[in-house]
Amino acid sequence: MNPIKTGLSVTFHPSGRTVEVTSGTTLMAAAFRARVPVSSSCGGYGTCGECRVRIVEGNAPVSEADKEHLTEVDREEGWRLACALELDRDLICSVPPTQPQPQAAIHGVSRPHEVDSRPGRFGLAFDLGTTTVAGVLVDLSDGRTLAAGSRVNGQVTQGADVISRAAFAHSTSSGTEKLQGLALDTLNTLVESLCRDASVAPHAIYEAVVTGNAIMLHLLLGMDPHPLAIAPFHPIFTLSRDVEAAGLLRINPRGRMVTFPIISAYAGGDLVAGIYATDLTGGEAPNLLIDLGTNTEVALG
Repeated sequence: MNPIKTGLSVTFHPSGRTVEVTSGTTLMAAAFRARVPVSSSCGGYGTCGECRVRIVEGNAPVSEADKEHLTEVDREEGWRLACALELDRDLICSVPPTQPQPQAAIHGVSRPHEVDSRPGRFGLAFDLGTTTVAGVLVDLSDGRTLAAGSRVNGQVTQGADVISRAAFAHSTSSGTEKLQGLALDTLNTLVESLCRDASVAPHAIYEAVVTGNAIMLHLLLGMDPHPLAIAPFHPIFTLSRDVEAAGLLRINPRGRMVTFPIISAYAGGDLVAGIYATDLTGGEAPNLLIDLGTNTEVALG
């Protein structure tokens, strides 16, 4: 017997993924559920006009947001904004490719440091950026970097900046959990790539260290970052967090995931990592460090 259909069917091309949702669900939410990336800088609030999809089959009324962001020709060709289209029947749509994988700077300054002799054991270091995630795979027996790579942070589909993501996490049901999942998916995709490049088995990795701005680290640990986005801008934690990797990262089940400490809501672990990596306070003269990212932070040592 064929299963009884209980919702609306939405199919996304070119991936061919199909998902079943309830009436009233937005096409953006359906795409998220199907794990189909849709471009959006505003996080689905209808202000950026980037979440364009083309309706291949099914009725899609034109919304006010469509009229604002799409030309008449685009609308006649079936283009709609995914965030503004509430589903009331089955639909097939085509989704344009999102931002390609970045060629991030994954090599830079380094400081020599002693490591415990752990033959056959490996570690990971990640920079969980707002837009780009970079990672390296390290041999813990001698500190050698075996592989390096980068990926677009999967959270970009829910907003291009940290404030948009903090708003999504706080105002949307399970928003924090969704953003945590996207960050972990990105990290785990990078784990697979690095392991493949270095011919290292994931179960041989026992530690992963993650840096990033304060909101990225809060989301990674499944914490609502809303307190960082409103006055008086207090982070939930500032000290380094050491948690079991099991259920988070696809490495050895007994492995650990450690986050860098943060200074304040807008001086995060990425700035702390930069201060450490450059030995900012070690010189005789003052030194200035500028972290020019999606947000910009400055430190004087």
